[in-house]
Amino acid sequence: MSVVRLATLEDLPAMQEWHDWHHAKRESILARECHVALADAKPVGYGILNRSFFDRWWIALLFVPETHRRQGVGDALLAHMEQFSQANRIWTSTELPNVPMQSLLKKRGYVLTGVVENLQKNPELFYYKDLKPDADQQSRSC
Repeated sequence: MSVVRLATLEDLPAMQEWHDWHHAKRESILARECHVALADAKPVGYGILNRSFFDRWWIALLFVPETHRRQGVGDALLAHMEQFSQANRIWTSTELPNVPMQSLLKKRGYVLTGVVENLQKNPELFYYKDLKPDADQQSRSC
């Protein structure tokens, strides 16, 4: 089971070793947007949570290196970011071919709300999750 916390600048070199993604930047760490999952005190995944999506809580990125996938790291990161946001509703997206992420989102109760084509190579699927029971009535305060 992973421990998840806000990333620090000390985590950055280990995260940048993952050649697949370099979205964990000094700026996102200093802005308190980058959250890191740790196993044995070493980064094993990270997520970026901010309000860049129409001023709504937005999981802009979830990344787990292949060597740590299917071990609950993504689930732990999502759970942490959901709680950290203290929001009524949270949003995210993934590309159509990313079936593992779609499965994780479904498992965690996210609802597919739309598809955007021609944004990039693959269609982008948009999801939301109500984190509080009365989120529908209070959606403007997301």
